Amino acid sequence: MAKFFSIKNAQSSIKESLDRDPRKSVFRPDRTWRLILVVFFSACVVSVIFSFYLYREIGSESIFGAVSSGEESISTVNRGKLESALESLRAQSASEKELENKLPAIADPSR
Repeated sequence: MAKFFSIKNAQSSIKESLDRDPRKSVFRPDRTWRLILVVFFSACVVSVIFSFYLYREIGSESIFGAVSSGEESISTVNRGKLESALESLRAQSASEKELENKLPAIADPSR
């Protein structure tokens, strides 16, 4: 009767699997290039499929996730704050125009 499992056989198989010399392994460039090309083309196909999916979802406006009801929301603006901000911008614009037209009186040190 043959033994299916023995400790010596297990030890020798473990030792053989751990005692591999990486310098003895054969470098096969055709396998490496095939792997690189398969990964590259797979990534390209996935990218094209995802881009087409986004294109279709954006075209149908379902990607935004907002359910549009029949009503439009109207946001109110505080007119007083808006007017004060516009006045501030007008004053800034006027001061910039004044600086462009009126040169400052600075003495030229080279004379």
